[in-house]
Amino acid sequence: MPDTPAILLVQSDEGQRAKLAAGLRLDGMRVVEYATAEAALVALNRGLKAAMLVTEPAVGRLTELELTELARDAAPRLEVIFTRSPEANRLAAPAGAHALVKPIEAGRLSRFIRLVAARPALRSVLQRRYRQSKSCVLAARTRAS
Repeated sequence: MPDTPAILLVQSDEGQRAKLAAGLRLDGMRVVEYATAEAALVALNRGLKAAMLVTEPAVGRLTELELTELARDAAPRLEVIFTRSPEANRLAAPAGAHALVKPIEAGRLSRFIRLVAARPALRSVLQRRYRQSKSCVLAARTRAS
């Protein structure tokens, strides 16, 4: 299990963090919990292998942009998900980061994590299919001429 990339879960509310972590673990994810974003950044800088950082925007002293940049400096391929209140969701997330509107339960967070993790793979599959369908249309036009 230590070789499996972790989900870094940063939530200030210990009870909420425990519920989310338990649900994600039930879905087969490796979860490492932190109360502050700074603690998660220290772990990343020490070499913790992580695939995703799930955090609240106001955990610690860092802004969303600072947190995203520092996390990506430590782990360039890290996906970042901010859990936001409906009011805060009107603000744009930092480039390359994702936002999930509260309230959040473990099942919904798990589905969102899987969606974010699948995006690059889905994008390449869709691009390949588009190219194939486009080449089929061109081939059909060539034969018809």
